[in-house]
Amino acid sequence: MARNWDGLSDNYRHRLESGGVSRDDYESGAPLSHARGHVSRDGLIAEIQGYKTELYGNNRKWNEARSLKHIDKSAETGQKRTVSELKEIASTYRNAKQDGDFTHDAIYFQLREDDLEDAGFYN
Repeated sequence: MARNWDGLSDNYRHRLESGGVSRDDYESGAPLSHARGHVSRDGLIAEIQGYKTELYGNNRKWNEARSLKHIDKSAETGQKRTVSELKEIASTYRNAKQDGDFTHDAIYFQLREDDLEDAGFYN
């Protein structure tokens, strides 16, 4: 069954758009869980790792296992990151990409403001 964007309320359309779901995404049947706020810890880690792979994957020092470790646990405390922290990290990468400032410096300084800079480490 095809989805009808025009049949949605203005509030719900805005919620989806704020979550990164466009009209075309919605009508083509794209998953809505992220835009609805339903995300898993594993899903957030995979999203962040995807951004990091895109940004650093061609760097000779790129180390996927270490990158995942830095996403999963704080280097400072050794504790697993909370879903809230992972959402903030993912949001930083997502916003940098959407704003056209998908650079190490832009992301690192934003993460540092939130005291999450070690999540950006990749080696």
